Amino acid sequence: MSRRKVVLVIVEGPSDETALGVVLSKVFDRDQVYVHVVHGDVTSDVGTTTANVVKKVYEFVKRTMDRYRLTKANMLQVIHLMDSDGAYVPDNLVIEDQLADQTVYFTDHIVTQNREGILDRNERFATPAEGGGNAVIEPCAGGV
Repeated sequence: MSRRKVVLVIVEGPSDETALGVVLSKVFDRDQVYVHVVHGDVTSDVGTTTANVVKKVYEFVKRTMDRYRLTKANMLQVIHLMDSDGAYVPDNLVIEDQLADQTVYFTDHIVTQNREGILDRNERFATPAEGGGNAVIEPCAGGV
């Protein structure tokens, strides 16, 4: 019997893993594929732009492969799931509340302790032509 291939799934955090990890495990034949979920919000890191986002994701995948001693031969594919974290919410609907324990996303506004930080992040997401991080990455040949 040949060794199972690895599908590396990059999600933002534990809630994404909970929601998607089990579903993705059911999509693939367990005898053929091992689904490995890792956390990494690569696209919204400060310093990630449309000019370097592909390189940043590649570096993240490479570090993960090194950490788990995976080679190209082990890999079937990489799936990178990301969201926009309310990046398109108008500035006036980002509400600063110094008593907020964490940033909370509502259907019509965001409440946060760090309004400027959210506005900064939203600017990076919403203006890819000016170096923002919300580029659309198409699947490319060559892989990992």
